[in-house]
Amino acid sequence: MLADYHKDVGNRLRQWRTDEGRSVEETSRVLSVSPSHYRKIERGEYKLGIEKVVLLYEYLGIDPLYLLTGKTASPKPHPTKTTDTLNVMQDFFKYITEISEVKDELNKNQADSSESNKDQDEDNGSNWDQEEDEEDV
Repeated sequence: MLADYHKDVGNRLRQWRTDEGRSVEETSRVLSVSPSHYRKIERGEYKLGIEKVVLLYEYLGIDPLYLLTGKTASPKPHPTKTTDTLNVMQDFFKYITEISEVKDELNKNQADSSESNKDQDEDNGSNWDQEEDEEDV
């Protein structure tokens, strides 16, 4: 599931880069990675760390909310190098919190699904009887 998330982030990054007419080389320089490494980020093979998301925001103006979730926030002016990094990080952590909540919900749904499958297995008699479990103790 996280692999799909990284692919989605990479796809949004690639879409932004091509829409802006930027090259792989130019964008990779901003991130201080090789063009090969950058291409792997776009394909979702490598994760995009927090520091890289902040660099993309500060130097290229990519909205972290859009990059990480596909949602768009209210328009903001493009930050400059003198942008207060604390404000950028506060915005970023707000977005991370939103993503974390979605992840928690997905994990809860997976756990509920696993529990449902376990209950079905018990109904089919595939689990040991409770008496056998007690004898093992």
